[in-house]
Amino acid sequence: MKIFFKFLTCLLLTGMLFVSCDEQNIDQIVTEDPDFQPDEVVANNLLNAMLFNNTSSAMDLGCVAISFPFDMTTASGATVTVNSEEDFLTAISDTADPVVDFVYPVTGTDADGVSTQYSNSTDLGVAFGSCIPDSGWDDAEVGGSNILPAFLFNELCLDLVYPVNLEDLAGGTYVANDDAELINLLATVDALFFSLPLSVVDEGGNVVTITDEEGFYTLAYNCSDVTPPSGEDLSVTGFGCFSFVYPYSVLDAQGNVITINDDNEYANLILSGDVIILQYPLSLEDEDGNVTVVNDDQDLIDALNTCGGFFIYYGPIDELCDAPAHELLMEAQGGLCGDVVYPFQLTAGGTTIDVNDINDYNAAVASYPTDVIELVYPIELTYEGDTGTLNNDIEVCILVQACTE
Repeated sequence: MKIFFKFLTCLLLTGMLFVSCDEQNIDQIVTEDPDFQPDEVVANNLLNAMLFNNTSSAMDLGCVAISFPFDMTTASGATVTVNSEEDFLTAISDTADPVVDFVYPVTGTDADGVSTQYSNSTDLGVAFGSCIPDSGWDDAEVGGSNILPAFLFNELCLDLVYPVNLEDLAGGTYVANDDAELINLLATVDALFFSLPLSVVDEGGNVVTITDEEGFYTLAYNCSDVTPPSGEDLSVTGFGCFSFVYPYSVLDAQGNVITINDDNEYANLILSGDVIILQYPLSLEDEDGNVTVVNDDQDLIDALNTCGGFFIYYGPIDELCDAPAHELLMEAQGGLCGDVVYPFQLTAGGTTIDVNDINDYNAAVASYPTDVIELVYPIELTYEGDTGTLNNDIEVCILVQACTE
């Protein structure tokens, strides 16, 4: 087996962490540009977003379809029943007694046909704000600044660190100080992007800075509900200096052939948790525009091995991961597994332990039950002059499996 140690990132993990959204008025907009003056908003801003996403049987609020009929409330407290798009347009056009919100609870259906009842505007707003943008993933730069399509990271194992800076395609700038303000901006600003760098908290509680789209995917691939692309016998959680040449074909979990035509389709498949299996041959393009055709897993490995920055994981995680990560790491270090860089820290029973050498580690193991001892990440390792970083227990498990086989 080939072991690629140089960059120990982009590894699979399990677990999920949801961000919270406080119950607050999502109509408030906070802007960075003092010249930006939003229209005075009285109605729920989610109504504005529905104007542009409608079907004959439902109004589409992003990825949430609200089927007819549904009720809305007006400024005077009256109730209006909406049976069609025409009814909705009539209701929001009534200046004498305008509609201001839905009558809750309201039921929405996602793309998989799963129905959810939303009890208030905050719950509905979080569902809308968590929708994966269906466009913008191919807009690498605006005015020279790196950007990333904006949405709540609720379905990922990441927490946004507020305030966040945002911009639109016209160069307008905004600031959101919490989830509610971000939801409001998503509902009122067309094509909204995070301005990078962007800070997030990963599942291990570490603050990580995203500086480009590749860095975002690196973190997303670590989330249990995001499955990296796979070949016949491997998963690839990073593509180093290469990008796919579109279009190319993949198989989904049901064996259906799907053609991916651009970055937007790729993002929606991957971030929605779909399993995709690469179909050969496919083409990869490097940063200089050179195209490499890969015909099987080995061709893919050989190509990726030329630029580093990736990790290929073979097969399922086995029972090895049942052992505490600190035991796995300390017993396997040395040789192909690399050497742990001291100092690092452990926690045990709420106590933080500084580990400056193997003697400190042995003393900790002698003082506490082994199953209450946890590594404090990140942990650095060195191997033949290269340095890698481990960010969670699953990364330790995968490394140890790979370097001890």
